[in-house]
Amino acid sequence: MPEPEKRRTSLGEIVTNNYVWRSIFRHGYADTPRNRVLQVSANVWLHLHPSKMRRHGIRYRHTWCAGGLTFLLYLCTVVTGVVLMFYYRPTGEYAYWDVKYLDFDVPFGMIMRNMHRWAAHGMVIFIWLHMFRVFMTGSYKPPREFNWVVGVNFEGPTPRPLERVKITLGDDGQLVVDKAFRYRYELGQWDDPNAYVKFTGA
Repeated sequence: MPEPEKRRTSLGEIVTNNYVWRSIFRHGYADTPRNRVLQVSANVWLHLHPSKMRRHGIRYRHTWCAGGLTFLLYLCTVVTGVVLMFYYRPTGEYAYWDVKYLDFDVPFGMIMRNMHRWAAHGMVIFIWLHMFRVFMTGSYKPPREFNWVVGVNFEGPTPRPLERVKITLGDDGQLVVDKAFRYRYELGQWDDPNAYVKFTGA
């Protein structure tokens, strides 16, 4: 009697039938209300989000997509920042000429630098919008109060537009910036002579 032909293992089965996959995706998916909840609550990634949401809670006018846009702008800042690190040296001797080289000689250098700048500004704006939206819609209330604490710790320190660093005038006439010293407006430190360089006119 001939032996039955063995079925070939598909690529999908090779990927999913192993310890690593089952440690991350701990529950199979079947399209039933119970399994939908289990699929979310038992998943190491999806359990960060609620299993069920009301329809009005995911409307654009309710969320403004502020959290997602903040994260997108953060990624843009990180990627462009890493690229700019290859061309910019933050020293008094090279900083000015590196920026000139980046703007006029590096292909797409000016676009990359402006993307980095505007993504940083946009991230600060959308962080404030996101925190305002969460407060106005009561998204910090139980059972999501821990998310509020995490968000404040991550998003609160990000916007620092009212902060200066020590800046002096070097012997060669160039500005010398020392980021080890920081002066904050809300603490009344902007009046410190090291927080700015006095311009006497030409």
